Amino acid sequence: MRISADLPLGARTSVVLTYDHYVQAPGVWADQDFEFSAAVNAVKQLGRTNKVKVFGFLAGAETLGTLRKGLPAVSLADADYNPCAWLAADQILQFFGNKKKIDPNAQYNIYPINTVLITNTNVPKTGNEYSYPDPARFFIKRWQGLGYGVK
Repeated sequence: MRISADLPLGARTSVVLTYDHYVQAPGVWADQDFEFSAAVNAVKQLGRTNKVKVFGFLAGAETLGTLRKGLPAVSLADADYNPCAWLAADQILQFFGNKKKIDPNAQYNIYPINTVLITNTNVPKTGNEYSYPDPARFFIKRWQGLGYGVK
């Protein structure tokens, strides 16, 4: 069953209620960060806390806080988007500085975008985001190695 909702400015989103054969339980998949807590609250209000599991996407203050409280929230899929701006800067620097073509696979060939499945067992005890390595050191060292005067 797919439940859809109209959002402000005509945006559209959905929450999917399904039976997950891998976890052997009904599950709610919240595909936007703002749906995660609402889905957890809905499951609790229906009295299904121990029967329905809630899975989400994007770790932030609200979603991590909800996950820390436990069932029915069980996991968040997250990705480290901080390197994206660094990758874009790197590609622009390469294009204008070295006349190199922009690499459409820079996120694989130069610096990977890390992904993680955050569960009740590895959720950070505090904080508003999941901690990823800072890409600054990598890119500054890379650019210095290519002969650019960055510090």
